[in-house]
Amino acid sequence: MTTMPLPSKHPAFDSIAQFERAVLARLSDARVLRAGERHSWAVYTLGYVIEMKLKSAYFRLRGLKETDETTGTRTEAVGHAKQLGMAKLGGHNLVFWLQMIINERQAASRSLPCEFASEAMVRVSQVAKHWDTEMRYRDAVKAAGEVREVAFAASWLLQNERVLWG
Repeated sequence: MTTMPLPSKHPAFDSIAQFERAVLARLSDARVLRAGERHSWAVYTLGYVIEMKLKSAYFRLRGLKETDETTGTRTEAVGHAKQLGMAKLGGHNLVFWLQMIINERQAASRSLPCEFASEAMVRVSQVAKHWDTEMRYRDAVKAAGEVREVAFAASWLLQNERVLWG
């Protein structure tokens, strides 16, 4: 008897379209977590949302289409970080991804307005201050004020995301 392989729950590669679908689902999750006063998980989920948005913006700037595989471009970016002496950044570091967007736009002679770039760095840094991927392994408890700060920063970034890659 021949068995059919089970369909994969996870696609073979990441794409901007998958990131965007994940963002919508995670935003909904973050609202529920925040309403349920599960502050640490709300912060974790919002940080994940911002990571996906920053990566999507960077990949768009690099010319990737919605369904293109992002793995090679992501690997190049992390390699570039090492060349620039930013080796500890990369991967999931939010400030790194914003800096890569700023650098990419500058290289293409499409620099972000200084005031916007500064404000974006403040907002991303606010999220990064409270978020990292290792949160999922710790019992750290975030306060309501921390989740408010992250939610405010995330909201600003989501409202202004097109400026990042537009």
